[in-house]
Amino acid sequence: MYMAPEEIVLQVIAVFKKDLTTPEITSAIQRVIKNIKKEFPRIKQIFIEPG
Repeated sequence: MYMAPEEIVLQVIAVFKKDLTTPEITSAIQRVIKNIKKEFPRIKQIFIEPG
């Protein structure tokens, strides 16, 4: 969602491997958020939901 010239909100529904534990999924989500923010600093809010 494009909010303003320097503000973007990203919402993702992600599918993870079925054998991952909740802590593993949480860790993966944190890594993805960190990498997205590093690569795309204009994205201010990121919501990733396991699907």
